[in-house]
Amino acid sequence: MVIQRSGRPGFTIDLQLKSVAATLEAADTSGVPVPVTPQLYQYYRILQAAGMGKEGHHALIKVLEKLSGGSL
Repeated sequence: MVIQRSGRPGFTIDLQLKSVAATLEAADTSGVPVPVTPQLYQYYRILQAAGMGKEGHHALIKVLEKLSGGSL
């Protein structure tokens, strides 16, 4: 989907954000380290703030491209 630039969402950023937030809360409660998950949460927040909450998780590449100044 990333390479083909398919815009069809499978699981939206809005739903991903809820799931990642729940994961962070459960990890905190259980004392389980999830070192990369907070960064992923922030990327999803960037997408949501940019009005891309209804896009699929593949839209994450848009944030990475924007931050890096490059493209796939």
